Amino acid sequence: TIPFNGNNEFSGIISYLREKSNQNIENVINVTSSSIYENNQNFNPFKAVLFEETAKDFGSGDYENSWICIDFKEHRIKPTHYTVRSGKNYSNRPRSWVIECSNDNNRWEILDEENNNTIFNDFLISHTFQINKQDTNEYRYIRMRNTGYDSNGSSYFLFINSIEFYGELN
Repeated sequence: TIPFNGNNEFSGIISYLREKSNQNIENVINVTSSSIYENNQNFNPFKAVLFEETAKDFGSGDYENSWICIDFKEHRIKPTHYTVRSGKNYSNRPRSWVIECSNDNNRWEILDEENNNTIFNDFLISHTFQINKQDTNEYRYIRMRNTGYDSNGSSYFLFINSIEFYGELN
């Protein structure tokens, strides 16, 4: 169990797996997205799990329901909390999203939802959210999916600097 205790932002499950893999996290998880901003690999979704690199962001294209997904491959997790840090480079910050989980990357269950949340009102703001729907299921895939306009009010970009999860790791 890797709980969120109030002062361990970005020291959760992904951080633990990075440490255990000698920083070769790509051997343990896969990070994908619905699209990449202007197909520019500088906005690759893997950037969102490199927490110490605050000069980089993940960014999607301007499409409804844009998402970033972590595949825990051989591991399963029961998430209790997640931390998101808003992007550094663009003012397109998340406002409405869901955290969804799956075991087959096809059927998704919504565990948390935020609607018109203005917490990310500036660059590089970090906030930890408690998962609203706690259940006993373990999941292989977890994704953050944009469900409305970003902070600009007229586009669907999903720009974040980092995302981390806390809970049970199996």
